[in-house]
Order: sequence, then C-alpha cells, then structure tokens
Amino acid sequence: MEQIKGIALYILALVVLLAPAIILGWIGLTLLGWLGLILGVIVGLVIFAYSVNKIAAQEEADSDLPPATPITEEKPQA
Repeated sequence: MEQIKGIALYILALVVLLAPAIILGWIGLTLLGWLGLILGVIVGLVIFAYSVNKIAAQEEADSDLPPATPITEEKPQA
C-alpha cells in the first residue's frame, strides 16, 4: 500500500511540476501554431528544470544540518 501511495505522489508531483510546460505549450499552440507549441514546451521544461534544481539544492542544504536536539527546561534543584 505504501509503495502505491509513493508512486501516486511521484506521478502527482511530476504532473504539477510539468504543468507550466503543458499550459505554455497549449497557449503557444493557440497563439502561434506549432512553433508556439514548441517554444512553450521548451520554456515550460526550463521552468521544470529550475524547480527540480531548486528542490535538490534545498534537500542538500537540509541534509548538511546536524540533527535537532530537543530543548529541555532546567528545573531548579532544591
């Protein structure tokens, strides 16, 4: 069940990240024809690559941090 959930989330993330390519391609096709479709998809894929690189950089930065230590209150000793 967990594997199915992971695959579904992966597909959803891929669709969300590729949405600019799909939308810009459709707009380009509507306005400029096939050339607009190609240009729109290229721009959308550049946005996709930028997003993936930004996410990867954030993950790498997070992995460099030491693990958090819980904050404990010091109780006065009597």
